Parts: sequence; structure tokens; C-alpha cells
Amino acid sequence: MEHRASYGLALIKSKNERIYSTKLLYYYFMFSDNLMEQMKLKMPKADYPSINKADIDGFFIPNIPFSEQTKILKVQKNTLKMNLKLKNWNRYSQMNK
Repeated sequence: MEHRASYGLALIKSKNERIYSTKLLYYYFMFSDNLMEQMKLKMPKADYPSINKADIDGFFIPNIPFSEQTKILKVQKNTLKMNLKLKNWNRYSQMNK
């Protein structure tokens, strides 16, 4: 198995939680196809792809009203809970066959 490791690590956190939720930033960085495309464009074509702070500062992140962020996070939390329950149920059913 081939793998690569990095010592470079970035912590992305909202400057003001009343304006933009760090949790929503996390989900955006992890699951947004648009942001993934922006990252791919900034990554060098070398053997070790990476981005830096200047790249992150230049990414387009939509300005979502905080009330909408709260709704999005509530739906996301419920979805995660449901997925966990289904996963646990599937595991339980497999054990009881």
C-alpha cells in the first residue's frame, strides 16, 4: 500500500461565530464540489498536492445569512443522527443473522 504523510496542517475557524459558523465552514470544506474544484485549481501538479493560506483566503465561500446557517446545520445534524442509527441498525441486523 502506498501512502503519503504531511506535517502541514491548517485549522480553519470562523473569525466571528455570530457571522459564520465554523461547523458550516467544516461541512463546506469537506463536501462542497465547488470548493473542491477551487482547491484542485490551486494545487500544484507536483507529486505532493497542497494549498496554502493565500489560496484559502482567495476561495469563494458564499455569504449565507446566519439564520440560514442555523437551519442548514440543524438538517445536517438530523441527517448525521439518522445515518448513525441506520449504521447501528445494520450492524445489529448483521450480528443477529
